[in-house]
Amino acid sequence: MMMPDPMASWAGLRVLVLTPTPTWPINLGNRNRIFHINRALQKAGAVVEVLHYPGDDAGSDSVSPEMMRHMAAQWDGYFIAPVTRPLHTPPRFSADHQIDEWWDPAIGDVLTWLFRNRHYDAFIVNYTWLSKALDYAPRTTCRILDTHDQFSGRRDLLKAQGINREFFHLTPKEEAQGLDRADLIWAIKPQEAAFFETLTKKPVLTMGHHEATRPVKRPASLADGILRLGLVGGQNNTNRVNFRNFLLVAESYLKQTLLPVEILLAGSICDCLDTSPYPWVRRLGRLEDMDQLYEQVDAVLAPMSFSTGLKIKIGEALAAGLPIISHAHAFEGYPATHAFHQCANFAAMMMAAHQILREPNLLGPLAEASAKAQHQNALAVAHALSAMRDRINVLPSSMIYVLRCEHLAQGHLIGAHMLHAASAYQDGPVAFHLAGDAALATPDMLQQCATLGPLIAKPEDVAGLQKALGTGPFPAPRAGTLADVLAAPHHGAWFAYVPQDLPQDGLRTRCGIAHRSILALDGAGDDTAQQQRLARSFPRFLVLEATPTEGSAALARCPQIQRLTISCLRHDRALALLQALRQAPRHADAAIIAPWPEAPDLPPLLVFLTEILGRPVRLFGGLGAGSPGSYGPFSLRQDLLESHALDQAFEPARWQGRKPSMVIEVTPPGATAPFREIALRAHVPHLHLAHGAASPLTAHAKLGCQRVTGLMAAAMAIQAIYRRPHLAAEQAAALAEAEFGHEAGWSALWREIRNAA
Repeated sequence: MMMPDPMASWAGLRVLVLTPTPTWPINLGNRNRIFHINRALQKAGAVVEVLHYPGDDAGSDSVSPEMMRHMAAQWDGYFIAPVTRPLHTPPRFSADHQIDEWWDPAIGDVLTWLFRNRHYDAFIVNYTWLSKALDYAPRTTCRILDTHDQFSGRRDLLKAQGINREFFHLTPKEEAQGLDRADLIWAIKPQEAAFFETLTKKPVLTMGHHEATRPVKRPASLADGILRLGLVGGQNNTNRVNFRNFLLVAESYLKQTLLPVEILLAGSICDCLDTSPYPWVRRLGRLEDMDQLYEQVDAVLAPMSFSTGLKIKIGEALAAGLPIISHAHAFEGYPATHAFHQCANFAAMMMAAHQILREPNLLGPLAEASAKAQHQNALAVAHALSAMRDRINVLPSSMIYVLRCEHLAQGHLIGAHMLHAASAYQDGPVAFHLAGDAALATPDMLQQCATLGPLIAKPEDVAGLQKALGTGPFPAPRAGTLADVLAAPHHGAWFAYVPQDLPQDGLRTRCGIAHRSILALDGAGDDTAQQQRLARSFPRFLVLEATPTEGSAALARCPQIQRLTISCLRHDRALALLQALRQAPRHADAAIIAPWPEAPDLPPLLVFLTEILGRPVRLFGGLGAGSPGSYGPFSLRQDLLESHALDQAFEPARWQGRKPSMVIEVTPPGATAPFREIALRAHVPHLHLAHGAASPLTAHAKLGCQRVTGLMAAAMAIQAIYRRPHLAAEQAAALAEAEFGHEAGWSALWREIRNAA
């Protein structure tokens, strides 16, 4: 079986790690675990930065300048969060802690700053009691919780061993709340992974502990006839009770057998474990380097009959190539390759030592078993790292926003619509598939998208997209065709244009979405055939429209399509075009939006405004070929006419300082772009001429928004607006508030998307 090589797959990824314990000096099991996980990611090519919250008993006072220098040298970035609350407090509200009872808001302040100024592909939080930190990561970052231990049931476990509650302990409900904050959960051994899977629907991955092989030089086995066994642990009650119980069993066994055994005890456990009754125990105390113990012993003991988490000292001993005699519980999470790794109780461990004394050559096969277990453990951890990288690399089930780069020009209405829709989506992550030349996009708009979710483009366009995006706290653009992206089971695909190369089958994305006003801006608003072709690619397609039209009614013949009445803009205050219209002083001119320049009513309307009323007109869209310059006895006054391209109507700079007195749309049914909504939100009266659903005179008596058919009806409405401009503006404002104020259609849309999922 070949070792997975995660080197290439992790290259360039940025990882932030939050740890409540330092990674130097590496003299405790939890420090060892965090150090080696971080180092494995670095060796695999990742950039690893560490945020240290000094959660040890001494808090910030325990962090010396020397410690900070070493940690800064270990990692690609090192930050420290101040301790602003008492540490390791007992439960305040019940017998167990609440999930955030040990949370320090100062951590959140530092995380807010880090995520605002830097991009991370993954964020690893060590320990469930700091899981609130995961809420600070943006949706573009994979949030990973390294649990280390199971905390629910911990109080009862200790109580059964006569140990008062200590450190942190939770109910299953509280632990589930912490787990649910993660995108991916690491359990340190399979037994805890199985338990976590009963608490959460989030994916759980077993991430064990592995250290690089580094054999130590040891004396010849049993050179003086004495079997020397190493025992090491940190200062906590779980170790103290387990070691005490083992020494009691060992004392009884040695009295009966008089075996020549010496146990060397090392670590901070020496500070709390009384070994004075046992002359065969030699205390080494706290060691800076565990090789000081390993170089003196024939084998290592692991006498743990109860605990949570993984025994990191087993991993250390395997890396050193030492023979191990272990209780079966202590070896959980490591591949047992010898009977001595799975002793049923402490007496069985002593019998294993007895057998080694009778047959010293057993130490060789036991050391080989450690080497085998070390190799298998390395494979398991390497596979877990590769699986983790695969999860980061695979785009999670998302809402995909499909648009062209040109839509992300500053102030572009289509880009604003898509950004508003993406920022409002709360049911999962989002991503953007961008087509076309990235140089047409404004870096600021690209960066706004990148802060919400990853940018995706065809492989040949990724380099240009990266260049246009620039540097900053953004994920690197991904490569993928639109068909490849939508072949995954995403929540939905929201279209700003109708792609020409989308297949009619093979897409697993659950729902398609498009707003007809946005498609109209891109030139496909009235192409029912194109829209039906797009809809047939999905099991369900939601057609959004500000007002029902004949064109959308025709779409309903496609069985996948469902129509929803929804405003084009959701957060109108963020739109540059609206800001320009609101801030500009009112002028007497009229703005005419004419995407249908062949409209027969357009020339007489222009003549009426310029010649009869003497009003200046800004025409967006132009006259059709062969349109007359006069109408009956009247002529079109060219000196009062400004002509612009249609798309310039949606440019904020075009309106700077010139707010029109009214907006008139001259369009066929179904072809209207969303200027009616823009006008009403900006408190500008709106008139829709040649609206097929209108009566011959007016569809609405209110001056704020009228829909008329024919020149006579339009003339009456225009005269009324000019006679009472303030009233018209007030009514336009009232209409906008009534129609768009509560955004009820958007709430309905999110419900429909959930139903589709």
